[in-house]
Amino acid sequence: MEEHQQYETVDAFDRQVAGLLAGNNLHTKATTLQAVMLTKLETFIVQVIRVSGGDDEGDNVALQHISKRGTVRIVLPPVVVNAIVRGKDSLAKRARRNSSRASMRQRMAEGYVPTPPKRKRK
Repeated sequence: MEEHQQYETVDAFDRQVAGLLAGNNLHTKATTLQAVMLTKLETFIVQVIRVSGGDDEGDNVALQHISKRGTVRIVLPPVVVNAIVRGKDSLAKRARRNSSRASMRQRMAEGYVPTPPKRKRK
């Protein structure tokens, strides 16, 4: 009997990443991170690809998640990456505001009296 060879085709993730890496797009090296989540070691491979010009302009993130259950590979489009960055910036702003307020409360409890700056006369 004649055996037919089974060829693996390139999946959508590989095609999308290859398309993003083509041309004059900027990209980082793929970074491998390992994290213990719920007592199990999981590996993440992250690469940022900046596309300039065209409809999909912005930062794309190629993310691979490897765990005991298998591998998940996705490309996050600029819309999703921007939403994540906005959320992170919002949390940083809120943390900075809370820290400043707590610091001022402590200083006022220690006797500091805030005075407004003197106005210049015209």
